[in-house]
Amino acid sequence: MPALTLGVLGNLDYAKELGKKSTESDVLLMSFKEGETTVSMVVPFRHPEKVQPLCYAVNAADAVLIVVKEVNRDLGESILAAAAAGLDKGLIVLQNYIQPEQIAPLLKGTSLAGIPVTTDDKPSAVRAKLAEIAAPSRDGPVRIPVDHHFNVKGIGAVVLGFVRQGVVHKHDNLRAYPTAKAAQVRSIQVHDVDVADAHTGDHVGLALKNIENDDLDRGHVLAPEGSLLVADAGTVVTLKCHVTPFFKAGVKNEGVYHLAHGWQVVQARAKGDLGPGKEGSVSFELAKPLAYAAGDRVVLVNLDNPNQRIVGHGFVG
Repeated sequence: MPALTLGVLGNLDYAKELGKKSTESDVLLMSFKEGETTVSMVVPFRHPEKVQPLCYAVNAADAVLIVVKEVNRDLGESILAAAAAGLDKGLIVLQNYIQPEQIAPLLKGTSLAGIPVTTDDKPSAVRAKLAEIAAPSRDGPVRIPVDHHFNVKGIGAVVLGFVRQGVVHKHDNLRAYPTAKAAQVRSIQVHDVDVADAHTGDHVGLALKNIENDDLDRGHVLAPEGSLLVADAGTVVTLKCHVTPFFKAGVKNEGVYHLAHGWQVVQARAKGDLGPGKEGSVSFELAKPLAYAAGDRVVLVNLDNPNQRIVGHGFVG
């Protein structure tokens, strides 16, 4: 069954008209089924207060739903985050008589420039359009970033996460990167239904053996041993970066930034400069471990900039 993950941006309340809630924290996880397609939604309800939920939403997403209730700085930041994550599929819904030409300057030159725009915000029409977006198919070793985890009495550690690549099977042995801890999949649920395996795009609940809830953290990545790399705290990694022209400060040597990769948000200190609108290699010294595969894309953010926190993106060498 096709499974698509959406990052919902802009008017965040609109998601409640599309589907039902499954999990709520600093993000709201919701879903609906349209035809044969199951659509999961990641809604960053703590944005704009915090930028991290916005990063989680765009990094988890295969496509984006941008509901434009008003054109403001928060919308601009959301668009820049989606573009930094490389999203180029989705739908833009205009409300309050906003016209396409009003948002065109925010989209120009980004990966979102070609996304369809509609003024029909009826939930039935929007659900139908979203279900037409092709669900992803990514081969390779399974990769599941942890978005929530908890202990269930009589069962043990349970994690929630989107299958970003591959297929996970009951009894698979997986490592919780970036730690050295290993776990076995005791059981799998997709939308509260027990299944033997889950595929790319599914949001899963995994009951795990041989690992404790205290060993886990949001952002840990469940994947087969040897399939990911780990850069430990204090390691210097090099990113091929692109700084958005809207981040006027650029990257400054010794400046403190954060690398948002999946559900990991890792503080890092820049070892070089890169101006706004520029591309180039910049090294970063990590304050925490980072799990990644060579060539992975990260969103670069500056938590301390009050006007614009999305710096750009980079690819880990």
